[in-house]
Amino acid sequence: MGVYTRTDWNSIIQQVNDLCENPPEDTDCDPLETLEEVEEDHIWTKGDIQQVRDKLTEICDENAFAENLDYWKQTTIDEINEAIANGWCNCEPEPS
Repeated sequence: MGVYTRTDWNSIIQQVNDLCENPPEDTDCDPLETLEEVEEDHIWTKGDIQQVRDKLTEICDENAFAENLDYWKQTTIDEINEAIANGWCNCEPEPS
């Protein structure tokens, strides 16, 4: 994996935020608070990765992350992308 940029990370945050704002229609799942994108000259922390993981676990508690909080390892990013692809879970249809 090449250099991971602010634009790359904000793209992930945008995808997570899209999920947060759009739970499955006609279910008991409600929109969630979104994450803030990082600004120019942001100093990366492992907390940035953990914050995204936590939000994806809030969206679907079946998401699990096994990778260590290592900066920008491809396997860490792959886990996040897989959780994004999983989308919401445990949303029950609203009663008619």
